[in-house]
Amino acid sequence: MPRDRITAIQRAAERVRDRMLRFLRELIAIPSPPAGEEAAVRRTAREMQDLGFDAVERDVLGSVVGTLGNGPFELLYDAHLDTVCLGDVRDWDCDPFLGRIDETHVYGLGASNNKGAMAAMLYAAHVLRELDLLQGVTLRVVGSIMEEECEGLCYRSLLQSGLVRPDLVVLGKCTDLGVCRGQRGRMECRGVVTGRSTHASRPGSEPNAAGAAAAILTRVQELNARLPEDPFLGKGSIAITHVETPRGRAFFTPASCELAIDRRLTKGESREEAIAQLLRLAPEGNLQVEVRRYDRPSYTGQILEVERFYPQWELPAEHAFVAAAVRTAAAVLGRTPDVKPWSFSTNGVYTMGIAGIPTVGFGPGREVQVHAVNDRVAIDELLQALAFYALFPATVVGTRGSGG
Repeated sequence: MPRDRITAIQRAAERVRDRMLRFLRELIAIPSPPAGEEAAVRRTAREMQDLGFDAVERDVLGSVVGTLGNGPFELLYDAHLDTVCLGDVRDWDCDPFLGRIDETHVYGLGASNNKGAMAAMLYAAHVLRELDLLQGVTLRVVGSIMEEECEGLCYRSLLQSGLVRPDLVVLGKCTDLGVCRGQRGRMECRGVVTGRSTHASRPGSEPNAAGAAAAILTRVQELNARLPEDPFLGKGSIAITHVETPRGRAFFTPASCELAIDRRLTKGESREEAIAQLLRLAPEGNLQVEVRRYDRPSYTGQILEVERFYPQWELPAEHAFVAAAVRTAAAVLGRTPDVKPWSFSTNGVYTMGIAGIPTVGFGPGREVQVHAVNDRVAIDELLQALAFYALFPATVVGTRGSGG
């Protein structure tokens, strides 16, 4: 990999450093919960236009797509603009919407997850344009929406619209500057345990839904312990995240109890078998299970109803695009990067898991910061991510040209 090209990219990154940080600070200052991203999308679109993108468009759901170049190989960079809910602001050491900057970090809600990657990608595109490094490539930079509530939904819409037809997707979701090539799947289920209500003074006279639910919770823990484990993706898991009984009359046992179930699926596990496992937790037949559905309107008013099942996916370690990502990261970092799965879910559930488009990840930010208070991203990591995104297109084209 030419050393002079890497040096030129790093110098260009330093030249745009302050402008990139200013944009990131402004983006953090814009609240953007899922289905409330319009202002952040507009601000991102304006930055794309100011940076000289050839085209800036939005699809019907509301994601923004900036296009640069017109080569035959379409490379897509993705960072989601929505953030998790704030929680209690008193838990933060700083104003989560201030976008505070010190000598080493940028702070605020979404700094690492995932607005930092958005800033790095946009300014990498600026560097690519300045240094004329997009030969053979059409670059799409996507500010995606609603990822925190329904990962992959935005790409169902984008791919159906025809706005993007990528040959390769790079996700900027936090990777600790490692290369990610897969993740476990995820399924959100609703379980209803049934019984019959009776006076609390006669607790054994009818089946008590709350008592039956308690027994199922114990069996869930036992099931979790024996779920399969994949050497790369890790172990399948199951957890009850919420238990609720209907508000009823005092002194009466409940006739039903509702369970919220989070199921993570490793390699080889299917939706159908996961549901069957749940039903076997209640041999008495008093448990009903359904996969939840997502039907929230986006900020544009568009509804794209889907089941909350997100398949596991893995790009093989020997794939040419994984090798290209590792070489690019090594050149930028001066060391061999970790190659690993994400511990959480990403938009790759659709791009790779359903659409079959090769997908890898490289992004600034620490995985432990995701969904945590005092979110922050290191400035050095932003610059290294920028350099990766600017160097990667030529690396990929070179890989394809050599028959990799």
